[in-house]
Amino acid sequence: WDDFTIEDALSEGDAETSNSRWGGYSLSPKLTIKTRGMFFYTAHYLAMFHPNGGSSTNGKSVLMQTGKSVGDESVSFAAPSDLKVRNSWINGSGFGQQYLRLRSRAMAGAMAL
Repeated sequence: WDDFTIEDALSEGDAETSNSRWGGYSLSPKLTIKTRGMFFYTAHYLAMFHPNGGSSTNGKSVLMQTGKSVGDESVSFAAPSDLKVRNSWINGSGFGQQYLRLRSRAMAGAMAL
């Protein structure tokens, strides 16, 4: 990916983890939940919108395949029910699933003011 595409994806990841519950960004002494969530979201964004490493998206992302046809034969696959709601796009890669795992941790529990 070119620098612009990576910077754009990092901006998206930063925006998705900007809620105060994520905490602060830090690379040392160890990665924070905010940093890891931002990186997982960025990797997911790049994998979904730029799967071949290019900079052009044509406005489309890669989605989970639920069927395949070859000639006169076809087969369909059941998609998990949570893929049919608002998290369908983010569940489309292992990076996105890791982001969701961290998001649920970041959003859990009480918040101290």
